[in-house]
Amino acid sequence: MKLLSSKNTYTASNCKLVVSDDLTQVSAFSYSWWQFVVTDSVGNVFFNNSTYSNTTRKHQEDVSCVLSELGVKQCLVLQNTTENMTSDEGIREAIESEIQCIYGLIQGLEQAIAKRGSWKRTNAERAESIKAKGYEIKDLERIVKLVGKSLIPIAKSKIDQGPHLRSSMGRWAKWFQKPNGKIKDHDLARHCTDTHHDAPETISGVKELFGVKGNEPIDWLLSFKFIKDLDPMIPEVDSTEYTQLVRWAKRYDSHPRNALLLAKLHGYLINKQNRKDHIPKEPVEFPVHEVLTRIEATPKLRLIKTDQQLRAEGRTQSHCIGAKHYVEDCLSGYQALNFKGYTFLLEPDLRLAETHGRHNTTTPETIQSELMELISKAV
Repeated sequence: MKLLSSKNTYTASNCKLVVSDDLTQVSAFSYSWWQFVVTDSVGNVFFNNSTYSNTTRKHQEDVSCVLSELGVKQCLVLQNTTENMTSDEGIREAIESEIQCIYGLIQGLEQAIAKRGSWKRTNAERAESIKAKGYEIKDLERIVKLVGKSLIPIAKSKIDQGPHLRSSMGRWAKWFQKPNGKIKDHDLARHCTDTHHDAPETISGVKELFGVKGNEPIDWLLSFKFIKDLDPMIPEVDSTEYTQLVRWAKRYDSHPRNALLLAKLHGYLINKQNRKDHIPKEPVEFPVHEVLTRIEATPKLRLIKTDQQLRAEGRTQSHCIGAKHYVEDCLSGYQALNFKGYTFLLEPDLRLAETHGRHNTTTPETIQSELMELISKAV
């Protein structure tokens, strides 16, 4: 998914994920109306992983990957209901629906066990599944009472929690627990940096840029997917580019330092590098009919003579004149022009092929007649 830095939004085809600067508020939409990720009023994150359609399944997978990369944990992942979660009340309704769906699954398993001729071994597995689903229902009944009221303790829940923080630290965390179960962040981060092959040993550029002190935890650095690529991209300290980058970084002084901020930095450097390496293509010129050259000086008439101008016309007018097949038409003899704010496409013999205004609005008959009259006089 593509990150729109200024809007804190990840986008893909018909899918949108919005995150807050501190990653405490997230929401995701499929086709702009089905919300499958939502944060309640106290900060609990809920993920509806039920299969609504093949397309939404792809949206859920994309969003799940991004949340894992950002280190956002979900307190609850629903698997059986397609209820739309838009508010605290909507979340409660979705959880109640999930409970009813699980009861339906249990009933189906009980009927399968009671069926004559069913295998004893299979029935034993079904009985274990019924027992597990009973625990899920108890968890859901507990969680539904906490929605909008209290933070739900993720670690204590028996149900599927969905994607977690994707980093090397997850495999080492258990060795750095205090007696009360909490993690020794400093020791864990130092261990991952010094010994684990997945963690980069040189992240000095990122630390210096954001002013990370030696005694600060750097788990937010280690959890970032592209941290190995990010550090070498930062320019030399004494360069003009670095000064500009520091100025950019200072805009985020008040923001919490996390994987979202690193993703913004990564996008900033990638775009800067792309602009530096970009070699603009030479415009491809279209053959222009000699009759049109005679009326080129007419006020409010502009001939479109290159592929770049044709694409610019499409962007300005918000229609498809800049598409590839129109470029091919103009190369083969079709003529494109703008007259009084309306786009015209003429056939090689200068008969009218198409004409549209901005956003594909209809071109007035008077303007069409006026242009065709100009052309007929110039013939």
